[in-house]
Amino acid sequence: MELTYLYMYGTLAHGALSFVYFNILNAKHREKFIYLLGHLFITIAMFVRIFPAFRASVVPSIAGTIGHSLLLFFFLLVTFVFHNKYHIAFSGELYYLNILCILGQIGMILTYWYEYYDTKYPSEIKDKSEQLSLKILKYVMSATFIILFLFYIIVALKGKKIKGISFNLIMIGILYVLFIYKQINTKHN
Repeated sequence: MELTYLYMYGTLAHGALSFVYFNILNAKHREKFIYLLGHLFITIAMFVRIFPAFRASVVPSIAGTIGHSLLLFFFLLVTFVFHNKYHIAFSGELYYLNILCILGQIGMILTYWYEYYDTKYPSEIKDKSEQLSLKILKYVMSATFIILFLFYIIVALKGKKIKGISFNLIMIGILYVLFIYKQINTKHN
């Protein structure tokens, strides 16, 4: 798979969700700005990675980490602090979906730094324990992509029909399928 097209699609998917989400924000749910900012930073990380010279560099790693940390913070807030405001009980499907997303955000932060570290330090100069850690991290990445694919697709199918937001969530779900495909077809040690 040509990575340029993957990152172009990622930029489009996260950018479109940011645009649609910006248009539906209201003052009642100010914490949703955190969600919007998270997707904007992820859009920046995807955009920068379109250019081969910047892939796995510190710039997308930092932008992606900030973006996914903001999403992590948002989902921690709505799951554990503002659960009454969002009608999320501490049992039921929405709670478990949010926990999936929280785990997925942690996995994505690790993914950005795995890409940076794996490219900056080729496997020839890594000792056996580092190579084992990176193999384990690849399994974590696969699980992360699957978790986030499921999260975005389920939320899109269960979500409200808000001016195209379900379509944008499906686009991001598809992005994680493409990342799974990329990972399967990338030849690493």
